[in-house]
Amino acid sequence: MIRLISYLLFAFFTVASTSVSAIESKKKHLAETGQQVGFRLGAWNNLGDSHPDSLSSQGAQLRTKINNASFYFEGFYSIPFSSNLRGELSLGIVNRGTISFTDGSLNDIGNLLIYPIFVNLKFYPLSGGSSKLRPYFSAGLGIVYAKQSIQFSNDIFFAQYRESSKTKFSYTLNGGFDWLVGGSVGFELNAKYLPVNFSEPFLTVNNYDSFSITIGVKYFYKPKKEESRRKKHPRGN
Repeated sequence: MIRLISYLLFAFFTVASTSVSAIESKKKHLAETGQQVGFRLGAWNNLGDSHPDSLSSQGAQLRTKINNASFYFEGFYSIPFSSNLRGELSLGIVNRGTISFTDGSLNDIGNLLIYPIFVNLKFYPLSGGSSKLRPYFSAGLGIVYAKQSIQFSNDIFFAQYRESSKTKFSYTLNGGFDWLVGGSVGFELNAKYLPVNFSEPFLTVNNYDSFSITIGVKYFYKPKKEESRRKKHPRGN
């Protein structure tokens, strides 16, 4: 009887471990071959030039309170090219601080906003292993759009004509890792270097280089058409 119970327990744990491995394999398979959508939150750190606190010219005065560290938000969408190579489209926004401009009776108050828009290529060197941690390296090309916005003014009707902006083509270098926590959910830690050097000064500064560290949440999925094809042709998936 004891031997029979031992055989039954052995069979039970063997089936259970096989089922768990299959579930984990399915989770990992979806993370590697599925599409991804998510967002990142973190800190934007200025590596470029600092803005002067105030600047006067011909009776007009510009005052700034630009931070060297700011809150950063980024949304992204990613598609797989292979189990260890992905393409990603990202759009971020950071508010660097406040800007006020006074010229006679005119008073404008606004913000310095930075919008990085990039297409990235992500490489996972350890793809295919059993670990839930998946380190990656990434590089991308895109544009950085910087804008001096006006939120408050005593001449608000024409404020949009006094707003200024600049656009710069640049690249970005990233590194980090994904942490798979569920069948279709994962976390991410990302570090990003972004060089931005405008050919002409924007708000008295040319260099807007930055380094950001973010934590992200991502959702893995497969489009309905692809999922329907997989169910009809399981061997071809």
